[in-house]
Amino acid sequence: METQEELREKYNPEGSDLRRMQMKMLDILTEVDKICKKHDIPYWLAGGTLLGAVRHGGFIPWDDDLDIELMREDYLKLIPLLRKELPEKFVVQTNKTDKNYFLTFAKVRDTQSTISENKQSDINYKYRGIYMDIFPMENSNAVLLKLSSYLNYYIVGILSKTKNDKLGIKCMITNMIYYFLQCLYACFRLLPFKSKKIAYSYGVYFPLKCPRDIIFPTSKILFEGKEFSSPNSPTDYLESNFGNYMALPPEALRDTHIENVSFEIG
Repeated sequence: METQEELREKYNPEGSDLRRMQMKMLDILTEVDKICKKHDIPYWLAGGTLLGAVRHGGFIPWDDDLDIELMREDYLKLIPLLRKELPEKFVVQTNKTDKNYFLTFAKVRDTQSTISENKQSDINYKYRGIYMDIFPMENSNAVLLKLSSYLNYYIVGILSKTKNDKLGIKCMITNMIYYFLQCLYACFRLLPFKSKKIAYSYGVYFPLKCPRDIIFPTSKILFEGKEFSSPNSPTDYLESNFGNYMALPPEALRDTHIENVSFEIG
């Protein structure tokens, strides 16, 4: 099995573009963490970021994104606070700040870098810097959650990857569909038969979910030498979503999201 030192040297040695990206993401997380603490908003490291914290003490060596989660009611409080209180070098990306952004979760972007993502998913975005994802979570209906993920991915997702026309007609139509779906998801929330497990909000196309007592009360975990919030039981969270999470994936499955990156000089 490869050691941490071997993995680091192979994928993200100091000074490499990937390591510089990771440090930018760590800067974003640090600022978001400060604002969450200031306003007593609970969040936790999630997905591959939490896996990296447990298995590698920081970023998965080949990973080029960073994820946190929080309950939807806290997400709705946090986003306007971030827009108001983040340093100027960072910007919150939602459909309200970028009319070409149609995901149902937010990103915090660095404005002093530019990236290109795989499959041209960011082709029309206003903001294209290195980012951190912020996912809203809730107790949703499992069937409707799956339906919403397909709707958002196959309708809005595909349209958003097509280059805009000069008149802005495609963007206008996509926004109409996007807002219709948001109204539909709001109706979903009024219906009974919700899962007891916490899952992503409607429209997010990731299947991760886990029982509430695995997440709350949140605890602390070291990530890249700093302490951040984590689920109450990180190991149970990872096991319920990834199975044998300590086993390294085959090299062919060590995927990245970013095709290229450029950093602002100075």
